Amino acid sequence: MLSGGGPYIQRASTQYSTDGDTLMTNPFAYMELHRNSPEKAKSFYGDLMGWDFSDMDMGGATYTMVTNGAEPFAGIAAPNGGPAHWLPYLW
Repeated sequence: MLSGGGPYIQRASTQYSTDGDTLMTNPFAYMELHRNSPEKAKSFYGDLMGWDFSDMDMGGATYTMVTNGAEPFAGIAAPNGGPAHWLPYLW
């Protein structure tokens, strides 16, 4: 796992249903970046990886969904203190 908002290469895999419809772009994991400056992270990863971002109001905080043109595979949130870090969710 990388910390400090370092580069993370998202390797997408795709899961399909029996009729060929895409179910989920990245069925194994979801990554969340906690960083005090989400705008800088969006600029950096948008330029480097070509990712797209959409902000959601979470009632006093903003959560950013990250996509690669398909389903969301990551999010960006401002941490409540502490260092910047990537947090993986596995399912």
